[in-house]
Amino acid sequence: KVCEDCHDEGYANTGIEWRIDVMKSYDEVQKIFAKMKSSKDFVYTFKFAKLERTFENIRNGSANGMHNYELTMKLLSDLKKDLSELKKNS
Repeated sequence: KVCEDCHDEGYANTGIEWRIDVMKSYDEVQKIFAKMKSSKDFVYTFKFAKLERTFENIRNGSANGMHNYELTMKLLSDLKKDLSELKKNS
């Protein structure tokens, strides 16, 4: 309802869909971090710490994608790629 104070009617439904997408991506990223940390070959590197901090910053600053959905999803996608690269190079 608050969204519709500034946006067209029905915008709240879009916001709900965005929030679901963002939360799903958060969960995917958390699972990647957990899987990497549980590996017997895991070494806590500066790059890994930097990616963890990036994820924290996205979560803290994105309002679950409500205020900039496209950017939030892009940042999460880039983070997944960076984690994949780090995993390959470990």
